[in-house]
This record gives sequence, C-alpha cells and structure tokens, in this order.
Amino acid sequence: MRSFDYIESGKTLLTPHTTSLLAAIHEAKGRQSIQTTIRPDILGTLVAVARIQSTDASNRIEGISTSDSRLNDLVSEKVTPRNRNEEEIAGYRLFTKATTIFRLPRTSFFNCTATSSDTHH
Repeated sequence: MRSFDYIESGKTLLTPHTTSLLAAIHEAKGRQSIQTTIRPDILGTLVAVARIQSTDASNRIEGISTSDSRLNDLVSEKVTPRNRNEEEIAGYRLFTKATTIFRLPRTSFFNCTATSSDTHH
C-alpha cells in the first residue's frame, strides 16, 4: 500500500512562487467583489454574454447548432424550443442559469470550509 506524507509533500508543493500566486488570486477576488458592487450592470452583461457563448460552444460540441439570433432568443427565454435540438439548447440554458444563481460561500484565505450561514441564496 502506498503512503503519502502530507508534511514532506507540502514542503515541495507550497513554494514561495505558489504562495504568491495564491495571494494574487485572493487579491483579484477582492477587486472583483468591489467591482461587482460598484458596477453590477456590467457584471450582468458579462454573465449574459458568457451564458450565450457557453451554451453555443457546449451544444456545438454535441453537434447542435442554430442561428445566432435564435440562440440568443432561446437563451434569453424569449421563445420556446421548436425541435429536439432547441430543447437541448434550452436544457443547457437551465443548467447555466442554475450555476450562476448558486454562489460559493466566502471563506477565509486558508479555510476551505464554510458554515450554512456563509452561503448566499
């Protein structure tokens, strides 16, 4: 049976370079949080564009495609699906909508656990 020494492995994995990258990510998350508070309209636009592009790319991988205007209408829930392919697109739309509604809890930099009071609904 193989064993894993977390202490020794940590010495080689948590290098100063890795630590500085983690700190940069943490700092960027803070800037992002401030920007979303200051300009929520921009974030909303970015989320909408990302949702459309993600839906398009994922469905093209599956061999499903439609016109850009029809895709925009389907993702924006302006129209109902006409066929099986459009039902697949609508299904993916529901998935992307659900994942953008779910928000990860804020945790401290080194703490990876959160309590139920930390979550946003």
